[in-house]
Amino acid sequence: MTGSKKTASSALSNAKIFFTTIFSFLLFALDGVDHAFFGHPSFFEVINPF
Repeated sequence: MTGSKKTASSALSNAKIFFTTIFSFLLFALDGVDHAFFGHPSFFEVINPF
């Protein structure tokens, strides 16, 4: 019983990491597209203008 619970929780944390990574890449890509096409300042430029 405890073994299956552990597997489920590790799968959940793996999924969380996976989705966080995907989300970060999507955010990065959208930011680049926005910067390229609309000339808005990049999200990262706003945070760190150097």
